[in-house]
Amino acid sequence: MKVAKKAEQRNASSLRSFVRSQTLCAIVALASSNSYGDGTNDPIRQDESKIPFLKAVASDISMDFSETFASKYILSGGFVVGQGPVNQDLLNLNIGKYLTGTFWTDYDSGNGRFDEVDLYATAHSTLFEIKNGFFKGTIGGSFGFENWHYPSHIVSEHDDNLLVPTLSYKGPINVNITLFHLVDNGWRWDENCAVLDLSKQFKIAEFGKGKVSLAPTLRVTYNDNFYETTGFMQVTSGLSLSWSDGVYSVSTFANYQHGIPTSVRNIPNYGISIRVNDLSKALNDVGELLRK
Repeated sequence: MKVAKKAEQRNASSLRSFVRSQTLCAIVALASSNSYGDGTNDPIRQDESKIPFLKAVASDISMDFSETFASKYILSGGFVVGQGPVNQDLLNLNIGKYLTGTFWTDYDSGNGRFDEVDLYATAHSTLFEIKNGFFKGTIGGSFGFENWHYPSHIVSEHDDNLLVPTLSYKGPINVNITLFHLVDNGWRWDENCAVLDLSKQFKIAEFGKGKVSLAPTLRVTYNDNFYETTGFMQVTSGLSLSWSDGVYSVSTFANYQHGIPTSVRNIPNYGISIRVNDLSKALNDVGELLRK
């Protein structure tokens, strides 16, 4: 039994190393397409007249990456996955202003395995702007398709596929409404998870080239026959402290979840997240440091 467990841990470690190496290769390959320095070896800059389309496409591609270390992985509906602590990686490939592809993983350090690996494709846009009055701000929307894969089968024996529309408002208070709709069983009007997120960011200081902000948060979730649960599932309040200079950001967070049905636990969750908002710029910064 111990031998089998050790073999499983070695396989999980190998899988994690493979995913990280492939992610790093993708980051370097794609981000470096915008990072040629003086452009001497850039095929697009060498003969722009022959391939203007490729130049336009390359200039519209950007990538961002975040690494989160948290005490637990808690689903939107409030259920805790695995043992924790967890390491969650997110990589976004942004094509123009309106399309984003996302790769996301959840690795449970306590169990030594990947519990979830996801792929998303999302179209998003600003819908309109409120230019005057107290509610001055912007309203945006998005629509995405998501595939949730569970290598450890801890959540499900099969993948879940979802349609995910969102509506957001950024103004005196930030409001985000997300609907997760399962489509594994064909089209049905139920099998939905609705999530309401509220937050307000307060700038409290400047440090270096960036600013330090404090943000209280609130999340409420309602399920409609989502994983065979119906009703209000949880209310989570939290506080995050972050620093950002536009390219790099670091944030710490502490949340407390109040479960509404008895099947959802009352539990704290805390952690730290490191984000690079522009991988091309980050690689240029690394190159500059190495040349010094």
